[in-house]
Formats: sequence, structure tokens, C-alpha cells
Amino acid sequence: MPVTRSQTAKLASEQRQETPNVDPNVVANVDANVVAVNNDLEKEVEDLRVKMRNMVAVNNDLVKENEDLRVKLSNVVADITQLREKVDSIAADQGAIKEVLTEVAVQRQAPETPFPLKSPAEMRHLESTITPDNQRSHVTEMSVILGQAHLRRSIRKVFSDEMIDAHNMDGTRGKSRLRNYPKIMECLLGGLCLPIKEEEEPVVIELQNEEMEPTVLDCDYTLNNTDSFLTVKWFRDDKTIYQWIRGSPPAPIPDYKNDIDSSYESSMDPNKRYSSLALINPTIDTTGDYKCVVQTGTETITVHQRVQVIDVRNYTLNLYHNKIHNETQLECKVSNVFPKPTLTITSNDEDVVKVVTNNPHHTFFLAFLLFPDV
Repeated sequence: MPVTRSQTAKLASEQRQETPNVDPNVVANVDANVVAVNNDLEKEVEDLRVKMRNMVAVNNDLVKENEDLRVKLSNVVADITQLREKVDSIAADQGAIKEVLTEVAVQRQAPETPFPLKSPAEMRHLESTITPDNQRSHVTEMSVILGQAHLRRSIRKVFSDEMIDAHNMDGTRGKSRLRNYPKIMECLLGGLCLPIKEEEEPVVIELQNEEMEPTVLDCDYTLNNTDSFLTVKWFRDDKTIYQWIRGSPPAPIPDYKNDIDSSYESSMDPNKRYSSLALINPTIDTTGDYKCVVQTGTETITVHQRVQVIDVRNYTLNLYHNKIHNETQLECKVSNVFPKPTLTITSNDEDVVKVVTNNPHHTFFLAFLLFPDV
């Protein structure tokens, strides 16, 4: 502990009392030396205090720098995570691009055929262009065409009526021989053998005045593990309205973007995530024959679905009795109804006395019945 001035003076006084014969000059020198030592000690203590404050400040700076380093490290980890996500996204995009390019390459192997075939020259040309490398594409193309309707109708989209009338398998009865085109026949039979899902019961949409939930059409299919690419297309009355390529966002056709919810996810399975068709804002124009065509590197699957819209929100139904001479005319009238109804008039005995099916383009429907007065 440092010695204070008062303590120094007291010590000096005590020394003088104990040694009265000491020279005063010596005592003064001793006092001066003690004061000097005391001053030096006080200065050293102050220096130590300054150094301590400096060390505390340095320590605080180190703590702050350490915290800054932790924040920077956290940011670096976050940046690395984002980079990994971007790399994964780029890899996924590259995979999707590769699948699309593969699909395009497969499609380019077989030039698009101007179906239906209208002449023997077109058949000979197609026969000459089919090779082992592009045969699968021709089979897929014919499968898509044949899957658009029942075989009796869809075959006329492959061959014109004139070609169908002029040919049979063996060339009998004065007709040309289809077996002369073995490659075409093989592709045709292959297209018939590709899987086509059975048509389901019609989906009925009854229009309402308030906002409606989406009507979802599912496309059921199973993929092989070796399928390199996948495309799902939806058609309405043979017009493309929606397309999804696995690995890419779904793409509704611009003319139908207000009719389809392209953000609807039908499954967590990446092979079926956007395969369903979610219909929104339905109108009577939503009615139609829908078709889902699933194409992979190995097969084509077609699913048919009929959608029927019913609009009876503002319908009116009236029954009138009119006297005409000696007869009574019974008039039944319904309006503002879609689709066209079938009007049935029954007697009190529940016997059907008249059934009227009206023109589908009319907005009102009439049924008349004349009864003679009794």
C-alpha cells in the first residue's frame, strides 16, 4: 500500500523524537526521499490502473471481434446453403432440359406424318421413312391418334375414307393389299396395343351463383423406373389446353389460363405432381370430351373423361292449359336451362303420354299436347 504524506511526516516526527541529536538537514533529506519514493509508487499505481483499463478495452474489442466473426461465419454458412440450393436447382433444371432434349430428339427421329393418309403415294412414302430407330415414335404417334375416339372413328384419322374403302388386309375383292406396307401395319398394331385407360363416368358440374371449388380431373398412370422423360398433356375436344413436363412448371395454354388452376398439386409423387387438371370458373363452354395423354420414352397412355356442365340457376318451368275450339291444349315450357332437357308429360295414372327432345341450340323448350274436350 502506498505511504501518504501525513504518514511520512508522522514517521519523520517520531524519528526526530527518538533521535533528538540527529542533524535536521539529514532529517529533511530523509523526508524528501520518502516523499519521492511515495510519488514514484503513486505513479506506478496509476500506470497499472491505466494498463488495466487498456487491457479491459482490448478484451472488449476481442469479444466484439469474436462476435463479428461468429456473425460472418453464420453468413458464410447461409451463403453456402444458398449456393447448394442453387446448384441443386441448376442440376434439376439441367435434368429437365436433358429430358426435354431427349424427347425432342426422339420426336425428330420420326418426321410428323400428315395424317390421315390420303393416297398410295403417301403410304409408300411413310413406309420408306420408318426405320428401327424411329419406329417407336411412329407407334406412339398412332397410339395418340387412335386414343382420341373409338376405333371405328379414330382409324379414319390415320387413313382417309377413300383409302379405307380401297384397301383390305389381303387385297381381295379387287382392293389393294395392306400387307404390302408391313412397317405401317406393325406401327398401327403397336399403337393399338399401347395401354389406353377405360373411360370413366362423366363428371357433372352444376353451376352455382357463389364461388365454386375447382373440379379436378385425375390422370391415372404408372411409370417404369427406366422412363427418361415424362410429359402430360390435357385436351378438350382435341384442343390442347394444358401441358406439364416433369422437372418444369406446368403450362396452361394462354387461351385457357383463366379456366385452369396451374398451381394445383395433385400428388407429392414427383412423377404426378402436376398431372391432374383443376378446372376453375366453369361455364357451359367447360362441357366437353377431355383427354389426358401421358408420354414417356417407352409408352403412351391415354385417359378419357367426359365433363358435363348443368346450368339451372335461373330456369323457369311453366305448364299452361289453353282452350282451342273443342280441345284443350296443354303447353309445357322451360327456359334458361343447359344442357337441353327432355320434357316428359305424364297422365294422372303416371302413363307417359308425350316425350319431347328439343334442338340443343334453343334456349327454351316446348311440349304441346291436345286433348279433346269431354
